[in-house]
Amino acid sequence: MSLNPHTGATKTGSQTKRVQQIAVSADSSDIECRLKSLELRVDKQFNALTQRLDQVLSALPNNRPPQQRPY
Repeated sequence: MSLNPHTGATKTGSQTKRVQQIAVSADSSDIECRLKSLELRVDKQFNALTQRLDQVLSALPNNRPPQQRPY
């Protein structure tokens, strides 16, 4: 048994374990959201960088137009 700090009520081991699992699940979901957000930002920055690189390369003399990148 453990004491709930918010209500003062006691919890059994299975109730405590369930609360811990919910907290871990919420933390995992938050981490997944943050990772997805970071992934989208990296993709956006990469696309902007490659677009700028294509502009710079196409401005060089005797340069061919940018080719389709394999990635």
